[in-house]
Amino acid sequence: MREWSGIALLIVFLVCTYGADTQCMAKEIPLLIFAGQSNALNQGTDASTLPPPLAEPQTNVFFYNAYAYGRAIPAAHWEIYQPHSDETAANRAIFSQEITAAQFISQQLFGGGPVAVFKCAIGSTSIDEQWNPDLPESYFWQMKGWLIDSLARMPGETGYKGKIAGVFWTQGEDDAGDPLVAARYGQNLSNFIAQIRIEMGNERLPFVLAMLLPQWPNASTIRSNQLAMAKLFTDLRVVNPDDLPAPNYHYDNAGTIELGNRYGRAFVNIINARQGPQLKPLGAGLLEVSLGGPAGERHHLDYSPDLKQWLGATNAYVGANLFFQSVIPWTNDAAMGFMRVRPWFPAPAKNMR
Repeated sequence: MREWSGIALLIVFLVCTYGADTQCMAKEIPLLIFAGQSNALNQGTDASTLPPPLAEPQTNVFFYNAYAYGRAIPAAHWEIYQPHSDETAANRAIFSQEITAAQFISQQLFGGGPVAVFKCAIGSTSIDEQWNPDLPESYFWQMKGWLIDSLARMPGETGYKGKIAGVFWTQGEDDAGDPLVAARYGQNLSNFIAQIRIEMGNERLPFVLAMLLPQWPNASTIRSNQLAMAKLFTDLRVVNPDDLPAPNYHYDNAGTIELGNRYGRAFVNIINARQGPQLKPLGAGLLEVSLGGPAGERHHLDYSPDLKQWLGATNAYVGANLFFQSVIPWTNDAAMGFMRVRPWFPAPAKNMR
């Protein structure tokens, strides 16, 4: 286990020591880490067939190709995001989940403002070996070094400072090839998540991961261990990709685009869940409740008694006894955690938080 006093302090030192004074005054923007193996690269995609605007550069998304498309190290630098040519895909321009996830997060949480994507994905790598933080030469520790470099370069190359905001992990295929390795996946993944949060100095660093596609060998073992992470860690979401097209074991254009959207929604869900319930009267006795988590998943609010008990515990109304005629899921975006409820007696507006 390595000693680490905080990545942010080191970056501030590097930038303010070796950079211009104005760089120390740069505005801070969220930095999103996308990592994993081949399905984090998505060699099954083809950017030449993308429709606009996805085929166009995303001017509000900065991209750092640490170790992914074209094996950029040591020539990595910050640039405007667009699909990249990749040597493992015959230099065809390909893309991955960040193509939609970063933009979704920017629009939903930051008013369309700038966000940064740090990419580190290597095909045919396992968390049992190549990504294992217990191994000193693993990609885990190399990625940390590349991340430090990227943060130090960021003010000079983008005009912004980066704040590490979340991790998106797409991996598990290589571990699935051996049943004994697959059986260790839960321990390895929990170790990875805990250690990356330690290294980033944030025990609640949002972490989003996709379940392994079911067609891989030993998939059920890997997937059950992935799902178990949601019970072990706060601020973590597991995305289900089972209905997404993935010919030849890798997502195609449509599958990649939608998985990116699901990653974005999962991240926004984590952030919204920290804010507690948001209440809004709709008239006709209806009350809109934003829970910051999927109904029936985080707070188990499928039934009126549960909703009554939960809202009562949060003192959503001052001194009111809550009874509900009905609980109506609001289907506009269930993943964002909205519900509509109808109290027996509409509460006065002054009693609402």
